[in-house]
Amino acid sequence: MHQHCVFQLLNNWETSVGKKPYLKPGETFTYTSGALIETAVGVMQGKYIMLSDTGENFDALIPQFTLSIPRTLH
Repeated sequence: MHQHCVFQLLNNWETSVGKKPYLKPGETFTYTSGALIETAVGVMQGKYIMLSDTGENFDALIPQFTLSIPRTLH
């Protein structure tokens, strides 16, 4: 599993949390990561490139979400 993120302000980059879990149907995987940005507010979106049991890659899309310094927006 690899993560590919697109930053609105910081261009494209690739990252991985160093984990490559094998997930069976219905299982989940949770992790925590962070990002340094040069503004108080930004957005991120991306995808995970997954590998099926048959060896085929498929994308798991990550919808756009907001990154902000705590208490900046509300």
